[in-house]
Amino acid sequence: MDLRDPKIWTDAFAVVVTAWPIVVPLVGLTSWVTWWIRGTMNKAVTDGLKARIDGMNATANNLRSQNDVLKERLLSAQEKRAEITEKVASLEAQLSAGAKPEVAVSNTIAAIASANNELSAILSGPIPYSGPVVSEDKATEDGASTL
Repeated sequence: MDLRDPKIWTDAFAVVVTAWPIVVPLVGLTSWVTWWIRGTMNKAVTDGLKARIDGMNATANNLRSQNDVLKERLLSAQEKRAEITEKVASLEAQLSAGAKPEVAVSNTIAAIASANNELSAILSGPIPYSGPVVSEDKATEDGASTL
């Protein structure tokens, strides 16, 4: 059977022309099935990409909220640093004014220890995270977890 032989093509055309009630519905059915499979595959790809976009948007929102929390912590730490700097300056002024060094040193140590504890509490607090919960033991009542 040589496909370059014109007789094969004329015989095949004759079969199609004489059996059109069978060939036309088969071609139509094949076209419809192909169209349906293409649509199903495209829908699956589109849904997958939309899910990835939604996940990335949620991650971006979580990162923005963490950034806001960290900015607030930075501002609070800067305010505490300014307070400590003022306390140190006042203690240095007391020392230069003739206060007893033991009293000034003990006051300085107490002030620095207090400020250090306050800064540690500010900087070491949990960062709120409202993304997907990795394990159930870290979950809270509202579905959020902390890092």
